[in-house]
Amino acid sequence: MGKYLDTFSFSLSSFLIMFTLLSFTEKDIRLIGVLSAVTAFLVGVIVHWVLKRTPILKFRRRRNESEKKIKALIYMDENDALNSVYGLLSQKYRLKDSILNAGCMLFKEGEHETRYALVVIRKFKVSPDDILSKWREIKKNMSLEKIVFAIPGKSDPDVKLMPIKLASPDVMILDKIRLKKLLRKYDFEITTHALRKRIKFKQRVKAFISRKRAVRYIAYALLLTVNYILFGSILYLIFASLLGFAGVFSFLSENESEFLSD
Repeated sequence: MGKYLDTFSFSLSSFLIMFTLLSFTEKDIRLIGVLSAVTAFLVGVIVHWVLKRTPILKFRRRRNESEKKIKALIYMDENDALNSVYGLLSQKYRLKDSILNAGCMLFKEGEHETRYALVVIRKFKVSPDDILSKWREIKKNMSLEKIVFAIPGKSDPDVKLMPIKLASPDVMILDKIRLKKLLRKYDFEITTHALRKRIKFKQRVKAFISRKRAVRYIAYALLLTVNYILFGSILYLIFASLLGFAGVFSFLSENESEFLSD
């Protein structure tokens, strides 16, 4: 019921605002009423569509945020990545006595105080050799029951077989999917500052000038031109000229390839 009331409220407000604005044009009251009613109807349709999709949009936004946070682990300093993953695991499991040691996080779990080592492999794609080399290094220098490998990036299919092939210490794989599930469930805060870049003014302009937007700009310009003919306001003509220029410029612009270094 609340969605319908909100839709009605927005529609009524848009009708009153449009009717008031058009009344200054000294046009026929019937034309003003029709245009205001059409505006109110369109606003109502858009508002109702947005309200219906709000839960879906929230889910997608949360999923995208978790994706960014997991990806940020790859760019982090090693100790920061270890602390972040350990903090996330601590939300679900009873962990204690954590300490950083030679590229891994040592900790204990539960009443039996099972000894673990946590390793975050900060690579875009992980192979079984990455797991094996680190496993051998830890086995040689430490006495542990299990090693947890957190993989925020992609991994080869054979990586899933490593817990079967390796023992003493045993291996546990926390791949990207499992990390995202934990992050969405416990809403743990992982900094994403490593992914943020300053966008220069030129790059901001390029984001709005592209062939994909050209038709949209020209359509808006034509619509404003029609409004200028109907109502005679010079503002419509000014904005129509600006959007028309942007549309032509966008249509003539060349598509640029994207690179990782951009």
